[in-house]
Amino acid sequence: YRTAGLESCAKTLTLLMDRRLQEWTEDTGRILPSQSGFCEHHRVQNASYILRAMAEKAFSLGRHLTVEVLDLKDAFLSVDQPSLWAKLARWDPVGPLLD
Repeated sequence: YRTAGLESCAKTLTLLMDRRLQEWTEDTGRILPSQSGFCEHHRVQNASYILRAMAEKAFSLGRHLTVEVLDLKDAFLSVDQPSLWAKLARWDPVGPLLD
């Protein structure tokens, strides 16, 4: 998830929590490199480039390439947040991060 702080008084706290979570996920390897939108110095253009390269390779080999596209436009509005907090707690982040 991308961080979103809605109240101006909570923006600093939200930013601090985001930085700590980012450091923790990088240190523990919780976010895979394939999740390029959530990795530093990675952009969604990386995925577009990979898809184009795969299509060009398939074309040059005379093969078909099957691609599935998911419409996640409203996915974040219906996320079960208690389940996400429970999963994060099972990963056992160290320190007062969740406190």
